Amino acid sequence: MMLWSRETDILFVPRTDQVDYVRITWGDRCCSENGRRGGEQVVILSRDCSSPASLLHHLGHVLGLSHSALDHTTEQQRNNELPSNDNELQDRRLNQNVLGLHADINDLLSSSSGQQHSIMASKYHSMTAEERTAVRAYKPNIGLIDIFRAKLLYANHACCGGYFRARSSRGQEDSAQVRSIHNAEFPRNYSSETDCTWSIQARAGHRVMLERATIFDLEQHMNCENDFLEVIDISTGKASRFCGTSIDLPMISSDRFGFSIRFHSDSRNQGRGFQIEYRPVVDSCLVNNGGCDHKCDMTAHGQQVCSCPVGQYLDSNNRTCVRSCNYLLTNATGTIKSPGYPKNYPGDVDCVWVVQAPPHHTVVLEIHDFETEYDEQCTKDYVDVRFGPYANSVELGTLCGKKNSSTSEPMVIPSDSTNLRLHFKTNTSRQFRGFHLSYHFKRSVFTRD
Repeated sequence: MMLWSRETDILFVPRTDQVDYVRITWGDRCCSENGRRGGEQVVILSRDCSSPASLLHHLGHVLGLSHSALDHTTEQQRNNELPSNDNELQDRRLNQNVLGLHADINDLLSSSSGQQHSIMASKYHSMTAEERTAVRAYKPNIGLIDIFRAKLLYANHACCGGYFRARSSRGQEDSAQVRSIHNAEFPRNYSSETDCTWSIQARAGHRVMLERATIFDLEQHMNCENDFLEVIDISTGKASRFCGTSIDLPMISSDRFGFSIRFHSDSRNQGRGFQIEYRPVVDSCLVNNGGCDHKCDMTAHGQQVCSCPVGQYLDSNNRTCVRSCNYLLTNATGTIKSPGYPKNYPGDVDCVWVVQAPPHHTVVLEIHDFETEYDEQCTKDYVDVRFGPYANSVELGTLCGKKNSSTSEPMVIPSDSTNLRLHFKTNTSRQFRGFHLSYHFKRSVFTRD
């Protein structure tokens, strides 16, 4: 199963409560049905055909791959005999063609390959202990033709649901293959009373990104109860349901286990359906927490982002969480920015800046950009400005809302004090861009302090 998953986009997953499933069991013979039959589908293995190669062979049948040699069997083949010479072997190769591909006698799903497995099994009891050990240690692989045939059969996942893997190009770990899923009838209108589920996972160290919908056309309904596409993050259980002509993409999974995508239609009003492209993205948060102090996550576009707990905020490196933001500024000029600016400031911020000028100088404050949560009393997110260095110094004013973001000239706030105190306080309800201020000292004969 791991070999099929590694070489193709097909995943075998443990059964939970699925109606259609495969059961592998022991019996007195080896057999398997070709393709999906519905309900319980049994693969029977006997002690004479329990090798890994035989299991790979029969799993290929379950996936819908038939024998490469159609009806070109000879009496010699029916007697489980190998070709007598190279010319006969070449004749068989030329006669084998499935899905438009010429197969080789060594392919896993060729008739001759299956017969060789049977011959090996029939001779197992007469082998020496060393020969049996060698047979058990043999690790088969899937031939290139088998891989190509599986990919053709499952191209773009046009069946009604299934398990698939977002993967990189073979041998190119950084080259993500963009693949797609769509309703089975695409590009024709989808059928009525359909219920299909796709599960898309990524290999270790990656997440699944649902990148974009090239087509999305389902019946419109206020609550998306008639025809809908439901996307569920398998690890978190978070579900989003879409209908009509729009879907909120891109979307990225919380980890490698990816998404479960369910498509449902009722008996009325069918549309064109959908086609969604997906690909794997490297999960940089798995290595040293992405360099983040606290929490590392990824945006819907696959970009890493760090965040901090309540009461802390990101430093200018966007990775380190700062636990204190009390500053004493004594340079003749300087800037004051809200935590994270120009990105939104975090919730529950409590920061103080004290600007201290030398004697016979006052502080001039300039507002270049300012946007916080607004309320009439400025009690939610605000900047309290005071003449002096203390919390009980004379108040100059309290700032909140949006100011001066659309003009090129800054808003100037003069003072008559050698000290200016700014206290930035936020709640946890809504966050905005914050502010960018600057200051400079101005010589003055008369000062408040």
